[in-house]
Amino acid sequence: MSDMEYRNQDIKQTWAARRKAVQPKAISLPATSAAVVDGKRGATTQDVKRMYEQFPYPSPIVGDSLIKDLSNAVGFLLPEAEMAGRKVLDAGCGTGHRILALAQEYPRADVTGVDMTEASLRVARQMMQKHDIGNITFKQANLLELALAERYDLITSTGVIHHLTDPQQGLNNLSAHLSPDGVMLIWLYHPYGEFVRLLNRELAMMLWGDNRSDFQEGTSIMRELELSLSTQQYGTETSNPLEDDLSKPSINVDAYLHPIVKAYSFQKAIEMLKQAGVDWIAVNGINLDGQSKLIDLEGAGDDPFFTINDEDLFATSHLRDKYRGLSKIDKLRAIELKLRPTGFNIVAGRNRSFERCHERISRNLVEL
Repeated sequence: MSDMEYRNQDIKQTWAARRKAVQPKAISLPATSAAVVDGKRGATTQDVKRMYEQFPYPSPIVGDSLIKDLSNAVGFLLPEAEMAGRKVLDAGCGTGHRILALAQEYPRADVTGVDMTEASLRVARQMMQKHDIGNITFKQANLLELALAERYDLITSTGVIHHLTDPQQGLNNLSAHLSPDGVMLIWLYHPYGEFVRLLNRELAMMLWGDNRSDFQEGTSIMRELELSLSTQQYGTETSNPLEDDLSKPSINVDAYLHPIVKAYSFQKAIEMLKQAGVDWIAVNGINLDGQSKLIDLEGAGDDPFFTINDEDLFATSHLRDKYRGLSKIDKLRAIELKLRPTGFNIVAGRNRSFERCHERISRNLVEL
């Protein structure tokens, strides 16, 4: 046997001995998809409240401007005449920038905003006075324990349900507060368009460690990772307040250090609302990086400039024909797979309250 053969044999024997001596241990990896959407395991409502007490959202600044995306969404959902004399509830209103804009837009509506965080409500009341808006009341309440005496014709909730420890209970409670012809408008994160942000958030949370009450450390990690949410993450900047009225710390903490974050597909949101006991459901619109679009599954013709059309989805007539032949549920699936929204709003209601809405909604109804 040559020297080379001896050396090769020695190497093989050495590695064989090492393999016997070392018993490899299984590496336990977290379920990535679950970790991305759930965040800190065991996080509580008090953890969420603690964060918002320190970083009121969307802004602790009592400024000269409001956020108009919610009032714009309601304008595309309901004719203006439908808002006169109606009772409106905004569940999880935060600092009130959105619901105050809606109350200002519809002065004949009777508006209530609820939030569990006193620091946010303090800002909301100051904003109400600054903008001289008199048709709104603010109350402190936890959505998971919501028990108001009133029933509401319109319930809105923007970016709140996906931060609850029990989102299904939150939706159940909102459904229970709907009037017999009430309509509910819910805005949620979508996992496809939010994938990168949620990964960045997961990294920040992991490096932050277990002491999640030390927000000085958390924000330091966020800055070192150079994490900052784009002002167009959920559409154009036209609905946002003036730059001086924004609070980037509050926005970024909400985006990257929130203790509870979930994101939902259209199908999952539909299933949850169905479980909440509503009578009808329709996906209303989506948010993309830099734009927002309404969904019009059967081409009702309402607001064609703002709606998704076949050309937005597919470049060839063959694919557009294929899409037109799909069921409503499959069309929705195609929209989210192709456009990958960062967020979306979904509407639901009691009895035939969809007849109060623009015709597009009745054509977007999904079977329950």
